[in-house]
Amino acid sequence: MTEALNDTFLDKMRLTTDPLAEDAVACVLSRGAGYEWTINKLLDQLVSNSSPQPADLPAELQSYFSTTSQLPPWADMSKIQMGECFFEAYGAECVLVLFCKSLPECYAAHRGAEVLYRTGRLMQTGKNLKPLTRRIIETAQFLLNVMAPDGFGPQGTGLVTAQKIRLIHASIRAFLKQQDWDTGQFGEPINQEDMAGTLLAFSLQTLEGLRALKLDMKAEEEEAFLHTWNVVGYVMGIDERLLMPDIKSARALWAKIRQRQFGASTAGQELTKSLIEFLEQIVPGNALREMPVYLMQQLMDPEMRKWLAIPETHSWLDTVLTKALEVLFRIETSLELEDPRFRKVVSLFSEKLLQGLVLSWNGEKQVPFEIPPSLQGNWPDLSPTKAK
Repeated sequence: MTEALNDTFLDKMRLTTDPLAEDAVACVLSRGAGYEWTINKLLDQLVSNSSPQPADLPAELQSYFSTTSQLPPWADMSKIQMGECFFEAYGAECVLVLFCKSLPECYAAHRGAEVLYRTGRLMQTGKNLKPLTRRIIETAQFLLNVMAPDGFGPQGTGLVTAQKIRLIHASIRAFLKQQDWDTGQFGEPINQEDMAGTLLAFSLQTLEGLRALKLDMKAEEEEAFLHTWNVVGYVMGIDERLLMPDIKSARALWAKIRQRQFGASTAGQELTKSLIEFLEQIVPGNALREMPVYLMQQLMDPEMRKWLAIPETHSWLDTVLTKALEVLFRIETSLELEDPRFRKVVSLFSEKLLQGLVLSWNGEKQVPFEIPPSLQGNWPDLSPTKAK
C-alpha cells in the first residue's frame, strides 16, 4: 500500500505497460500483413457474449490465452460469487453510474484521456453515432460480461472478455507508438497508473455512486465487489501492487492518482460532450432524455464537473423534468438526490437506459448489446417491444 502511494513508484508505472500481451501481438504482426486479420477477427467479436476464441489462433495467441486464464492465488471464489450477486441485484444502477460518473471521471485523467482522443473512436457528433456507439457499447458490454455469474470459471464470459480487452490495449499501444505519441508528456499509452485509475473508476467509484443514490449496501458486499474487480484487473495485466485490497486503501490510491493526473483538457471535455450526446439520443422517449446531465451534476463533485465542462445549470431541469416527475410520480416539488422518492426516478431511468442500449447496434459490425441470460430474470423487461 505504501509503495502504491509513492510518487517515484507511480512515475515508474507511467512508463510500464504489459509486455506479455504486447509480445503476443507483436509476434503475430511480425509474420506479415496476412496475419493481421487474426487479431482483428478476435477483437471484432468483443461485444458478443457468446463469441469463443477462434479455433485457428496462431501459437503466440494460444499461449497468451493459456497463460492469462489463470486466476491469482489470492482470488476468493466466495467473494467473487458475492460480488456477482451484488451486481445481479444492482446491475441496472451500476450501468447508470458507469455512464454518469465512472466513465466521465476516467476522462478527467487528461493524460490517459489522450489515448481515447487520439484513437478517435469516441469522437463523433451529430446524428451519426455509429463509431461512438461501438466504443461505448463495448464498455457497457465489458461491465456486464465481467460481472456475469460464473464469469471466471473456465472459459467464463468475464475471463474471456478481460483477456480480449488486454489484447485490445496492446494493439492500441502498437498503433499509437507508430504515430507521434509523446511519451515524455503522456507516459506510455494505457500505462499501469492509468489502468489502475480506470479499474478504480469501475470498482470504487461505482460503489461511491451507488452510495450517493442511497442504495442499501452491506460492507461485505462492497468489499466483495472490489475484490471481483481486482481479479479482473489481474487478468488484464495490472501490476498487483496497484490492486487495493479494501475500500480504505482504494480510496487512498484514487485520491493519489486524482491529485497526480486529473485536470481539465480538451480531450476530456470533448469525450464527455460526446458521451452526453450519445446518452441523450439512446434513451427512449423524451421525458428523461436529458437526465444524464442532471445525474452527472449530482454524482460528481464541483471540481470534477468543472474539469469536464459539464453544465452547472440546465433549463430542462426546471421544466421537462419537473413536469415528468409530477406526471409519473405525483411529485409536485423539485426533487433532490437525498429524497427517498428519487429512487423511483433512478429505477425508471436505469430501465430506459438499458432499453436504449438493447436497441442500439454496433454500427460497424452489427453486433447487438446483450444482457447475459443469467441476469435477465432479475432485471427490468428489456425486450425490444417494450423498449420501443
